[in-house]
Amino acid sequence: YDVIQQEYDVIQQENPAGQKVEEFQQNRNKGYLQKEDADWMYGQLSRNEAEAELKKNPKLGNFLVRESLKTKSHVLSMTVSLDTWRFQHHVLTRDASGLYTINYKPLQVPCRSLKELISHLQRRRDGTRALLLREAAKTVSDGDSDSEIEV
Repeated sequence: YDVIQQEYDVIQQENPAGQKVEEFQQNRNKGYLQKEDADWMYGQLSRNEAEAELKKNPKLGNFLVRESLKTKSHVLSMTVSLDTWRFQHHVLTRDASGLYTINYKPLQVPCRSLKELISHLQRRRDGTRALLLREAAKTVSDGDSDSEIEV
């Protein structure tokens, strides 16, 4: 009984939105986040809607994570140029072992949750052209050809 009560208490602390317990546990186990969990997490947005949202805070490296309307996966949308309003959109998926990938390629550092993935990409370029930072993002131009996938 004590173990069940402890798990319930943890869920109540982590679940301020009041989702059904079963739904919350499933989402938590899948690594899903809600907007209340992270200000960069959005629900379903099209590519154009994501770009419009990013233009509201015009900074290099500004980003959001959205649910793709096409692939039903998460997509990292980020600002990489302010002069021409250039954006990148990267597909975030999990491989068979549960680790996140970017554009279906493994990351240099294993990440099991979206929060870990975002934290990693705020410290290191790993398939992106800029560090993910809401403020004073550094862009890096080393001539390599980072790819982006149309989503």
